[in-house]
Amino acid sequence: MTRAINMHGHWPRQVLAALLLWLPLLAWAQPRAWLDRDRIAMGDTVTLNVESDQGAPDFTPLRTDFDLSGQTSSRQVEWSNGSMQQRNLYGVALTPRRSGALVVPGLVVGSARTAPLTLQVDAATVAGPDSNALAFIETVVDDDTPYVQQSVGVVVRLYFAAQLASGELVLDTPAGASLQRVGDDRTDVRQVNGRRYNVVERRFLLIPERSGALRLAGARFSGRSAGGFFDDFFGGGDGRMNATSADRTLQ
Repeated sequence: MTRAINMHGHWPRQVLAALLLWLPLLAWAQPRAWLDRDRIAMGDTVTLNVESDQGAPDFTPLRTDFDLSGQTSSRQVEWSNGSMQQRNLYGVALTPRRSGALVVPGLVVGSARTAPLTLQVDAATVAGPDSNALAFIETVVDDDTPYVQQSVGVVVRLYFAAQLASGELVLDTPAGASLQRVGDDRTDVRQVNGRRYNVVERRFLLIPERSGALRLAGARFSGRSAGGFFDDFFGGGDGRMNATSADRTLQ
């Protein structure tokens, strides 16, 4: 009877010791998320990292405001206080779809959720043929005043003065219209202001579905150069290449 009273009235030393040993594990069970930068320009990318021991995070909520690419995962094992701890690290590259203060929502990881984060996205600097930029985009629309349901040709040309290791060219479908890619990409080499550029030309078919002003957001390119002396000399030493064209308004 005395032992039963002791068990209910007081925590035995063995139980307290076990709880103290479990406390670091309980604290570690909370997943952690962070960005490699908290401020970027429109068209640039940022890496979201998630550290967890409860499995992979669900990245689906991120697709509302971001394009996702380059998902990675790794596992780290380390010894601490005589015990082995395993950490899983997940990463994903985020490309914002709009500027402003964007909230990176909390992500579900197992039975827990990461804390939300804030990313400041500055408006992109639009480079043109006169800028001598490493990359720039030209968007051509064959009719600025179409009528409803008229087929409008849109041509997007990406100019880049380095060899590409990877890249993505995106033109978002505007509200109040449909947008369809037409044919295959065309490639060319051109001289612009004395500089040699590789050119990728992509064609689209835009069909307005209602009257009024139609805003066609600028095309965006995000990629990495293969590297080399000339890339470093012209300011592309980190390998990143980004470009954005100007917005267009059709009436």
